[in-house]
Amino acid sequence: MANSSFESWTYEEQEEYLYQPAMEAPEGLVSNLDDPPQETSLGFSVTVACTVIAGLALLLRIYSYAFFRRRLALQDLLALFAMTTFGVMLWPGYFMTYIGALFVHQWDIDRWTLADALYMGHIAATMYILTMFFAQSAILLELIRIFIPGNVHIFIPGHTHSKFFWVCRGTQFVVAIYWISVLIFQQFWCRPLSRAWSPWASGSCIDRKVVDKLSAYINIFIDLIIYILPQTIIWRLNSSVLNKTTQSLAFSFALISLALAIARSHNMHSFVYDGDTNYSLSSAYMWALGECLSVIPVYCAPSVYHIITDPKMPPGTSSTIQSARDKFRSSTTKSTSTSNGNRWQGTSSNHSGPSSLPHENRYQRMDDTELSQLPTAR
Repeated sequence: MANSSFESWTYEEQEEYLYQPAMEAPEGLVSNLDDPPQETSLGFSVTVACTVIAGLALLLRIYSYAFFRRRLALQDLLALFAMTTFGVMLWPGYFMTYIGALFVHQWDIDRWTLADALYMGHIAATMYILTMFFAQSAILLELIRIFIPGNVHIFIPGHTHSKFFWVCRGTQFVVAIYWISVLIFQQFWCRPLSRAWSPWASGSCIDRKVVDKLSAYINIFIDLIIYILPQTIIWRLNSSVLNKTTQSLAFSFALISLALAIARSHNMHSFVYDGDTNYSLSSAYMWALGECLSVIPVYCAPSVYHIITDPKMPPGTSSTIQSARDKFRSSTTKSTSTSNGNRWQGTSSNHSGPSSLPHENRYQRMDDTELSQLPTAR
Protein backbone atom coordinates (compact mmCIF):
# COMPACT_ATOMS: atom_id res chain seq x y z
CA MET A 1 0.00 0.00 0.00
CA ALA A 2 1.50 3.32 -1.05
CA ASN A 3 1.05 6.44 1.01
CA SER A 4 -0.09 8.42 -2.01
CA SER A 5 -3.20 6.24 -2.37
CA PHE A 6 -4.27 6.33 1.28
CA GLU A 7 -7.67 7.82 0.46
CA SER A 8 -8.40 4.97 -1.96
CA TRP A 9 -7.87 2.26 0.64
CA THR A 10 -10.77 0.49 2.24
CA TYR A 11 -11.84 1.48 5.73
CA GLU A 12 -10.34 -1.71 7.17
CA GLU A 13 -7.01 -1.05 5.45
CA GLN A 14 -6.89 2.50 6.76
CA GLU A 15 -7.72 1.35 10.29
CA GLU A 16 -5.00 -1.28 10.19
CA TYR A 17 -2.46 1.25 8.94
CA LEU A 18 -3.35 3.96 11.47
CA TYR A 19 -3.15 1.62 14.45
CA GLN A 20 0.41 0.61 13.61
CA PRO A 21 3.45 2.34 15.20
CA ALA A 22 3.98 5.80 13.72
CA MET A 23 7.55 4.92 12.78
CA GLU A 24 9.88 1.97 12.88
CA ALA A 25 11.79 1.67 16.14
CA PRO A 26 15.55 2.28 15.99
CA GLU A 27 17.84 -0.70 16.03
CA GLY A 28 17.92 -2.32 19.46
CA LEU A 29 14.55 -0.89 20.53
CA VAL A 30 11.03 -2.28 20.32
CA SER A 31 7.83 -0.28 19.90
CA ASN A 32 5.70 -0.22 23.03
CA LEU A 33 2.21 1.06 22.26
CA ASP A 34 0.60 -0.22 25.46
CA ASP A 35 2.83 1.37 28.12
CA PRO A 36 5.48 3.54 26.46
CA PRO A 37 8.24 5.23 28.46
CA GLN A 38 7.36 8.90 28.72
CA GLU A 39 8.01 12.19 30.50
CA THR A 40 4.42 13.34 30.46
CA SER A 41 4.50 14.48 34.10
CA LEU A 42 7.23 17.02 33.30
CA GLY A 43 5.32 18.51 30.39
CA PHE A 44 2.09 18.55 32.37
CA SER A 45 3.76 20.31 35.31
CA VAL A 46 5.19 23.00 33.02
CA THR A 47 1.79 23.54 31.42
CA VAL A 48 0.08 23.90 34.79
CA ALA A 49 2.78 26.30 36.02
CA CYS A 50 2.34 28.45 32.91
CA THR A 51 -1.41 28.50 33.49
CA VAL A 52 -1.03 29.68 37.09
CA ILE A 53 1.59 32.35 36.33
CA ALA A 54 -0.40 33.72 33.41
CA GLY A 55 -3.52 33.85 35.57
CA LEU A 56 -1.74 35.77 38.33
CA ALA A 57 -0.29 38.24 35.83
CA LEU A 58 -3.73 38.80 34.38
CA LEU A 59 -5.24 39.43 37.82
CA LEU A 60 -2.53 41.98 38.66
CA ARG A 61 -3.13 43.77 35.39
CA ILE A 62 -6.88 43.86 35.99
CA TYR A 63 -6.26 45.14 39.52
CA SER A 64 -4.04 47.92 38.20
CA TYR A 65 -6.56 48.84 35.53
CA ALA A 66 -9.51 48.87 37.92
CA PHE A 67 -7.94 51.04 40.64
CA PHE A 68 -5.32 53.17 38.93
CA ARG A 69 -5.97 53.64 35.26
CA ARG A 70 -9.68 53.06 34.65
CA ARG A 71 -9.42 53.84 30.97
CA LEU A 72 -9.30 51.20 28.28
CA ALA A 73 -6.66 51.71 25.60
CA LEU A 74 -5.81 49.82 22.43
CA GLN A 75 -2.90 48.05 24.12
CA ASP A 76 -5.25 46.73 26.80
CA LEU A 77 -7.41 45.11 24.14
CA LEU A 78 -4.36 43.67 22.41
CA ALA A 79 -3.13 42.29 25.73
CA LEU A 80 -6.54 40.72 26.31
CA PHE A 81 -6.36 39.08 22.88
CA ALA A 82 -2.85 37.84 23.73
CA MET A 83 -4.09 36.31 26.98
CA THR A 84 -6.96 34.66 25.13
CA THR A 85 -4.76 33.10 22.45
CA PHE A 86 -2.26 32.04 25.11
CA GLY A 87 -5.09 30.33 26.97
CA VAL A 88 -5.95 28.42 23.80
CA MET A 89 -2.26 27.58 23.38
CA LEU A 90 -2.30 25.86 26.77
CA TRP A 91 -4.94 23.40 25.58
CA PRO A 92 -2.61 21.29 23.35
CA GLY A 93 -0.39 20.63 26.36
CA TYR A 94 -3.27 19.22 28.37
CA PHE A 95 -4.66 17.28 25.41
CA MET A 96 -1.31 15.73 24.49
CA THR A 97 -0.93 14.69 28.11
CA TYR A 98 -4.38 13.11 27.98
CA ILE A 99 -3.65 11.05 24.85
CA GLY A 100 -0.18 10.10 26.11
CA ALA A 101 1.80 11.83 23.36
CA LEU A 102 3.73 14.46 25.31
CA PHE A 103 7.46 13.63 25.35
CA VAL A 104 6.86 10.16 23.92
CA HIS A 105 9.01 8.81 21.11
CA GLN A 106 7.24 8.38 17.81
CA TRP A 107 7.83 4.64 17.60
CA ASP A 108 5.90 4.22 20.85
CA ILE A 109 2.66 5.76 19.55
CA ASP A 110 0.37 4.75 16.70
CA ARG A 111 -0.42 6.91 13.70
CA TRP A 112 -3.81 7.92 15.12
CA THR A 113 -2.08 9.43 18.15
CA LEU A 114 0.57 11.04 15.96
CA ALA A 115 -2.13 12.70 13.86
CA ASP A 116 -3.74 14.11 17.02
CA ALA A 117 -0.37 15.35 18.29
CA LEU A 118 0.51 17.02 14.98
CA TYR A 119 -2.91 18.67 14.87
CA MET A 120 -2.35 20.00 18.39
CA GLY A 121 1.05 21.21 17.22
CA HIS A 122 -0.60 23.14 14.40
CA ILE A 123 -3.02 24.78 16.84
CA ALA A 124 -0.18 25.61 19.25
CA ALA A 125 1.92 27.13 16.46
CA THR A 126 -0.99 29.28 15.29
CA MET A 127 -1.73 30.46 18.83
CA TYR A 128 1.96 31.15 19.40
CA ILE A 129 2.04 33.45 16.37
CA LEU A 130 -1.10 35.31 17.45
CA THR A 131 0.03 35.59 21.07
CA MET A 132 3.41 37.06 20.14
CA PHE A 133 1.82 39.44 17.63
CA PHE A 134 -0.75 40.79 20.08
CA ALA A 135 1.63 40.87 23.06
CA GLN A 136 4.55 42.58 21.32
CA SER A 137 2.21 45.13 19.74
CA ALA A 138 0.67 45.85 23.15
CA ILE A 139 4.09 46.22 24.78
CA LEU A 140 5.29 48.74 22.19
CA LEU A 141 2.10 50.79 22.52
CA GLU A 142 2.46 50.73 26.30
CA LEU A 143 6.05 51.97 26.05
CA ILE A 144 4.85 54.92 23.99
CA ARG A 145 2.10 55.65 26.52
CA ILE A 146 4.51 55.55 29.47
CA PHE A 147 7.45 57.45 28.02
CA ILE A 148 5.71 59.78 25.56
CA PRO A 149 2.34 60.58 27.17
CA GLY A 150 -0.06 62.44 24.93
CA ASN A 151 1.96 62.00 21.74
CA VAL A 152 0.76 58.63 20.53
CA HIS A 153 -0.38 59.71 17.07
CA ILE A 154 1.98 59.77 14.11
CA PHE A 155 0.56 62.90 12.49
CA ILE A 156 0.42 65.86 14.89
CA PRO A 157 0.51 69.30 13.21
CA GLY A 158 3.55 71.31 14.23
CA HIS A 159 5.00 68.51 16.35
CA THR A 160 8.26 66.64 15.79
CA HIS A 161 8.39 63.15 17.26
CA SER A 162 11.41 61.81 19.12
CA LYS A 163 13.67 59.00 17.98
CA PHE A 164 12.16 56.83 20.70
CA PHE A 165 8.72 57.29 19.15
CA TRP A 166 9.86 56.40 15.65
CA VAL A 167 11.81 53.35 16.80
CA CYS A 168 8.68 52.11 18.60
CA ARG A 169 6.50 52.75 15.56
CA GLY A 170 9.03 51.19 13.22
CA THR A 171 9.27 48.10 15.40
CA GLN A 172 5.48 47.90 15.48
CA PHE A 173 5.46 47.88 11.69
CA VAL A 174 8.05 45.08 11.62
CA VAL A 175 6.07 43.11 14.20
CA ALA A 176 2.85 43.41 12.19
CA ILE A 177 4.38 42.49 8.82
CA TYR A 178 6.48 39.69 10.26
CA TRP A 179 3.84 37.90 12.31
CA ILE A 180 1.09 38.27 9.71
CA SER A 181 3.45 36.77 7.11
CA VAL A 182 4.30 33.87 9.41
CA LEU A 183 0.61 33.32 10.15
CA ILE A 184 -0.21 33.11 6.44
CA PHE A 185 2.65 30.67 5.91
CA GLN A 186 1.45 28.53 8.82
CA GLN A 187 -1.98 28.16 7.25
CA PHE A 188 -0.79 27.42 3.71
CA TRP A 189 2.47 25.51 4.02
CA CYS A 190 0.65 22.27 3.23
CA ARG A 191 -1.87 21.73 0.45
CA PRO A 192 -4.30 20.56 1.61
CA LEU A 193 -3.65 21.87 5.12
CA SER A 194 -4.77 18.55 6.64
CA ARG A 195 -1.57 16.99 5.34
CA ALA A 196 0.28 18.91 8.07
CA TRP A 197 -1.11 16.43 10.61
CA SER A 198 -1.73 13.50 8.22
CA PRO A 199 1.61 13.10 6.41
CA TRP A 200 0.47 9.81 4.84
CA ALA A 201 -2.40 11.53 3.01
CA SER A 202 -2.23 12.88 -0.53
CA GLY A 203 -0.84 16.37 -1.04
CA SER A 204 2.39 18.28 -0.61
CA CYS A 205 4.12 20.50 1.96
CA ILE A 206 6.78 23.19 1.72
CA ASP A 207 10.05 22.58 3.52
CA ARG A 208 9.64 24.87 6.53
CA LYS A 209 13.08 24.51 8.09
CA VAL A 210 14.38 27.84 6.78
CA VAL A 211 11.20 29.71 7.74
CA ASP A 212 11.20 28.32 11.28
CA LYS A 213 14.84 29.25 11.89
CA LEU A 214 14.48 32.70 10.35
CA SER A 215 11.37 33.25 12.45
CA ALA A 216 13.31 32.52 15.62
CA TYR A 217 16.10 34.97 14.72
CA ILE A 218 13.72 37.83 13.90
CA ASN A 219 11.90 37.27 17.17
CA ILE A 220 15.19 37.55 19.06
CA PHE A 221 15.80 40.91 17.39
CA ILE A 222 12.34 42.19 18.37
CA ASP A 223 12.77 41.09 21.99
CA LEU A 224 16.14 42.84 22.12
CA ILE A 225 14.61 46.10 20.87
CA ILE A 226 11.80 45.87 23.43
CA TYR A 227 14.36 45.50 26.23
CA ILE A 228 16.71 48.27 25.10
CA LEU A 229 14.09 50.96 24.40
CA PRO A 230 12.98 51.74 27.99
CA GLN A 231 16.51 51.36 29.37
CA THR A 232 17.74 54.22 27.19
CA ILE A 233 15.25 56.53 28.93
CA ILE A 234 15.37 55.22 32.49
CA TRP A 235 19.11 55.56 32.93
CA ARG A 236 18.99 59.22 31.81
CA LEU A 237 16.52 60.16 34.55
CA ASN A 238 17.47 62.73 37.17
CA SER A 239 16.87 60.32 40.02
CA SER A 240 18.70 58.16 42.55
CA VAL A 241 20.58 55.08 41.42
CA LEU A 242 18.30 52.86 43.49
CA ASN A 243 15.18 54.32 41.95
CA LYS A 244 16.55 53.99 38.43
CA THR A 245 17.60 50.43 39.20
CA THR A 246 14.15 49.43 40.42
CA GLN A 247 12.52 51.05 37.41
CA SER A 248 15.02 49.33 35.13
CA LEU A 249 14.22 45.98 36.71
CA ALA A 250 10.51 46.60 36.15
CA PHE A 251 11.26 46.76 32.43
CA SER A 252 13.81 43.93 32.45
CA PHE A 253 11.42 41.01 32.11
CA ALA A 254 12.14 41.32 28.40
CA LEU A 255 15.51 39.72 29.17
CA ILE A 256 13.68 36.53 30.17
CA SER A 257 11.73 36.62 26.93
CA LEU A 258 14.97 37.23 25.04
CA ALA A 259 16.69 34.28 26.75
CA LEU A 260 13.77 31.98 25.97
CA ALA A 261 13.71 33.17 22.36
CA ILE A 262 17.40 32.27 22.07
CA ALA A 263 16.73 28.88 23.65
CA ARG A 264 13.84 28.25 21.27
CA SER A 265 16.08 29.19 18.35
CA HIS A 266 18.63 26.62 19.50
CA ASN A 267 15.85 24.07 19.86
CA MET A 268 14.69 24.71 16.29
CA HIS A 269 18.14 23.74 15.01
CA SER A 270 17.75 20.31 16.60
CA PHE A 271 14.11 19.84 15.58
CA VAL A 272 13.54 16.54 13.75
CA TYR A 273 11.27 17.14 10.77
CA ASP A 274 11.62 13.66 9.31
CA GLY A 275 11.90 11.03 12.02
CA ASP A 276 11.06 11.28 15.71
CA THR A 277 8.96 14.39 15.08
CA ASN A 278 6.58 13.79 17.97
CA TYR A 279 9.28 14.04 20.62
CA SER A 280 10.78 17.14 18.98
CA LEU A 281 7.31 18.66 18.82
CA SER A 282 6.87 18.27 22.57
CA SER A 283 10.17 20.04 23.24
CA ALA A 284 9.40 22.84 20.79
CA TYR A 285 5.97 23.30 22.36
CA MET A 286 7.45 23.74 25.83
CA TRP A 287 9.94 26.38 24.66
CA ALA A 288 7.26 28.25 22.72
CA LEU A 289 4.94 28.10 25.73
CA GLY A 290 7.62 29.55 27.97
CA GLU A 291 8.40 32.33 25.52
CA CYS A 292 4.75 33.31 25.21
CA LEU A 293 4.40 33.27 28.97
CA SER A 294 7.42 35.54 29.38
CA VAL A 295 5.96 38.36 27.27
CA ILE A 296 2.98 38.65 29.62
CA PRO A 297 5.07 39.94 32.58
CA VAL A 298 6.86 42.27 30.15
CA TYR A 299 3.53 44.00 29.60
CA CYS A 300 2.26 43.70 33.18
CA ALA A 301 5.44 44.56 35.13
CA PRO A 302 5.16 48.37 34.82
CA SER A 303 1.63 48.18 36.22
CA VAL A 304 2.80 46.04 39.14
CA TYR A 305 5.58 48.55 39.81
CA HIS A 306 2.96 51.29 39.83
CA ILE A 307 0.89 49.34 42.37
CA ILE A 308 3.93 49.03 44.66
CA THR A 309 5.08 52.64 44.44
CA ASP A 310 1.82 54.57 44.15
CA PRO A 311 1.31 56.74 47.26
CA LYS A 312 -2.40 55.94 47.43
CA MET A 313 -3.35 52.33 47.88
CA PRO A 314 -6.86 51.51 46.68
CA PRO A 315 -9.50 50.53 49.22
CA GLY A 316 -9.62 46.86 50.06
CA THR A 317 -5.88 46.34 49.73
CA SER A 318 -4.63 43.76 52.17
CA SER A 319 -2.41 44.85 55.04
CA THR A 320 0.35 42.52 53.82
CA ILE A 321 0.60 44.26 50.44
CA GLN A 322 0.31 47.65 52.14
CA SER A 323 3.15 46.83 54.56
CA ALA A 324 5.42 45.47 51.81
CA ARG A 325 4.71 48.50 49.65
CA ASP A 326 5.49 50.91 52.50
CA LYS A 327 8.79 49.18 53.25
CA PHE A 328 9.78 49.42 49.60
CA ARG A 329 8.93 53.11 49.41
CA SER A 330 10.69 53.77 52.72
CA SER A 331 13.94 52.18 51.53
CA THR A 332 13.78 54.12 48.27
CA THR A 333 13.16 57.41 50.09
CA LYS A 334 16.04 56.85 52.52
CA SER A 335 18.40 56.13 49.65
CA THR A 336 17.33 59.31 47.90
CA SER A 337 17.74 61.35 51.07
CA THR A 338 21.25 60.02 51.65
CA SER A 339 22.41 60.51 48.09
CA ASN A 340 21.14 64.08 47.81
CA GLY A 341 22.25 65.52 51.17
CA ASN A 342 20.61 68.62 52.64
CA ARG A 343 18.59 69.27 49.53
CA TRP A 344 15.99 66.80 50.84
CA GLN A 345 16.08 67.87 54.51
CA GLY A 346 12.98 68.93 56.38
CA THR A 347 12.21 72.25 58.05
CA SER A 348 14.57 73.98 60.41
CA SER A 349 14.22 73.32 64.14
CA ASN A 350 14.18 77.08 64.80
CA HIS A 351 10.60 77.28 63.60
CA SER A 352 7.58 75.84 65.27
CA GLY A 353 5.95 74.62 62.08
CA PRO A 354 5.78 74.94 58.34
CA SER A 355 3.34 77.83 58.53
CA SER A 356 5.92 80.05 60.24
CA LEU A 357 8.50 79.59 57.48
CA PRO A 358 8.88 82.14 54.70
CA HIS A 359 8.01 80.60 51.34
CA GLU A 360 11.51 81.00 49.93
CA ASN A 361 13.12 79.24 52.92
CA ARG A 362 10.70 76.33 53.07
CA TYR A 363 12.04 72.89 52.17
CA GLN A 364 9.79 70.06 51.16
CA ARG A 365 10.50 66.36 50.74
CA MET A 366 9.95 65.26 47.17
CA ASP A 367 9.06 61.78 45.98
CA ASP A 368 11.22 60.06 43.43
CA THR A 369 10.01 60.14 39.87
CA GLU A 370 7.22 57.65 39.32
CA LEU A 371 6.76 55.69 36.16
CA SER A 372 3.77 57.84 35.35
CA GLN A 373 5.95 60.96 35.61
CA LEU A 374 8.84 59.88 33.43
CA PRO A 375 10.14 62.64 31.17
CA THR A 376 9.38 62.72 27.51
CA ALA A 377 11.79 60.63 25.46
CA ARG A 378 14.21 62.60 23.33
